[in-house]
Amino acid sequence: MKFSIQTEVQVIEIQAMCCDSQLHELQYTKFCCGNKTYDVYEKYCFQDQEILNLWENKCGGHKYDTREFICCRETLINRTHQDLRCCGSTSFNTNLQNCIDKRVVSKGYRWCPNCGGLVCGSGRGMFRYDTKNELCCNGTLYSVNSNVSCCHNTPFDKRFNICCGGQLRPKPELDTPVACCGTDPITDKNSLCCNGTLYSKNPNEYGCCGSKPYEFRKDRCCQDIVYKLSEREDCCKNRTFNKFDQYCYWEQEVLNITDNKCGGVVYNTRLFACCGGRLHPFYKGVDCCKSEAYNLSSQTCAYGHVVRKHFSWCKASGEYDPEQYECCEGRLNSKERKDESWRCCGSELIDYDDYDCCAGKKFNKRNENCCGDKMNMSFFTNK
Repeated sequence: MKFSIQTEVQVIEIQAMCCDSQLHELQYTKFCCGNKTYDVYEKYCFQDQEILNLWENKCGGHKYDTREFICCRETLINRTHQDLRCCGSTSFNTNLQNCIDKRVVSKGYRWCPNCGGLVCGSGRGMFRYDTKNELCCNGTLYSVNSNVSCCHNTPFDKRFNICCGGQLRPKPELDTPVACCGTDPITDKNSLCCNGTLYSKNPNEYGCCGSKPYEFRKDRCCQDIVYKLSEREDCCKNRTFNKFDQYCYWEQEVLNITDNKCGGVVYNTRLFACCGGRLHPFYKGVDCCKSEAYNLSSQTCAYGHVVRKHFSWCKASGEYDPEQYECCEGRLNSKERKDESWRCCGSELIDYDDYDCCAGKKFNKRNENCCGDKMNMSFFTNK
């Protein structure tokens, strides 16, 4: 903020910054934090409320030194290593450990869902295991190679079997890639799987429409319902429509090409206009002003109200001529004998050549200043 004070003796220039209605000396390295200032090279404003040093933070409502501690879920932990990170309410070393399901796990290990953590088995038969070389299946630890996997807690050899829907099925040929359809393996290239049901259809000629197959050249699928293919028709949800005479309204329902909806009611756009959910007779030059219709040639829309052309709207007074009046916060003020320097301040017009505006109230800028929403006397000296 920069302002000047004219006295009989001299002009004094004052530079200040306003922080939450408090004046402070203007310094380019300082910013506001509440009603105080801070140096951005040394401190920062925590949550726009409190000034902290750059190396400080808050944990559970208490300040702490980020060079010595780490905050994990409102719990302070000694920073013993630069690579320390949080894992839930505890910490871990990113060079040696991982955080899995909010648990600290040594690198190369993982948690077994059926084994209660980084172990396999239960009771005295619990073992730590390495995911690179071991497999935990149904609480039992197995030696792993590229052919071993687990199907619904049952270990199997992937060269001979395939797991489909939690059930083991034999492969038709040894070590061949096979896909599943529900609980059955797909053994034929001319098979089509639709929602877990297997059909003897060529996937290049047929597709799935829900749980049923349909032929690309002859049929169309509209939301799991099969229709005969037609160049004139398209889908709208689970039905078809004639796209030359109709359209799909908001991808929900079929309407005639000349129809629309207004407040949930279907109407003919050649006969009616819809304004804010209300229907009005349609004619050339009609337009909407919120829920009202008006004639563009003789009326206009001002702040959601229909008024005469070249007029405006003032909240407390209604329609008015802006050539003669100014509306200030809902109150009309006469413009008689007033030039462009007269503008609104709150609900009245003031001359900004002599006054300024502070929170809707005028003040004399020769001997007052505005900080926040308060007016203060300016400081000046006489020679």
